[in-house]
Amino acid sequence: MGEMSSRDALDLFSGARGWDVAAEPLGWTTYGVESWEPARLTAARAGFAHLPSMDVRHVVAWPGDYDLLLASPVCTTFSPAGNGAGRRTMAAVLAGVRAVADGAEPTSLDLDPLTALVLEPLRIALEGLPRVIAWEQSDRVLSVWRECRLPLMAAGYSVAVDVLDAADYGVPQNRKRAVLVARRDGIAAVLPGITYGSDWKPYVTQGEALGWPDGTYVVSNYGTGGNPRNRGRRTAAQPAFAVTGRADRNKVHFPDGHVRNLTLSEAARLQTFPDDYVWHGTKSEVGQQIGNAVPPRLAHAILAGLR
Repeated sequence: MGEMSSRDALDLFSGARGWDVAAEPLGWTTYGVESWEPARLTAARAGFAHLPSMDVRHVVAWPGDYDLLLASPVCTTFSPAGNGAGRRTMAAVLAGVRAVADGAEPTSLDLDPLTALVLEPLRIALEGLPRVIAWEQSDRVLSVWRECRLPLMAAGYSVAVDVLDAADYGVPQNRKRAVLVARRDGIAAVLPGITYGSDWKPYVTQGEALGWPDGTYVVSNYGTGGNPRNRGRRTAAQPAFAVTGRADRNKVHFPDGHVRNLTLSEAARLQTFPDDYVWHGTKSEVGQQIGNAVPPRLAHAILAGLR
């Protein structure tokens, strides 16, 4: 991995580098692992470095290589918007956690290749033993992160796991994510306390974040309650729907009757990326990067407690 300082971080599946937008101001120099070229070019424009190895399955970690391990594995097979392969084979995934703890390679397991990627952070953590760890994924992965607690604790970590809603940390969208944090420095790992949603500090709304007038509302591209025709609706006075790779298909209805699609720049702002963050790729590629990213404001809340 080359020469690294004691404050270096390894960001697996680095995508649009939302973790890194939060980590670097906190003092970590980040190195990403990402196989998708548009995301790598976006990160390069933002000044973030990548390791020569683009495939997380080829990353070899050694104790002392890095201080922080970040991971947001591909959620396609777990997310309700994905194909469901991970959800259908959850028993095998949990058995895979135990196998990796015993030294198996995730690629050797009888799992869908995309699903098996969720086990790579555990493999690398047990190899490299970083001081601190922060992982996030679809809330459907909570049971996987919980299963990872035992091998991490056996390796000397204190571990905290739960589902966090990004809106509780100042992100102007409801985005529920399974989050695991761990420490191997004698300090108890804790998840951040909720800072928004009370009377004294209300949620940041999508109207506030995007400068929309009262009376504006958004109709989701996705169905709700299992009915694809029952499209959800959120007003400007509420946090937004979770931003996905197809967020620009959501319809924005203004009080004067004008209707248009949500723009990608609006989706990025709902994810709390800086307005000057430059994206590389086609419209669909940029949308996917935005939707896949960890909201930097949520990432900052998680990492600030691990600094």
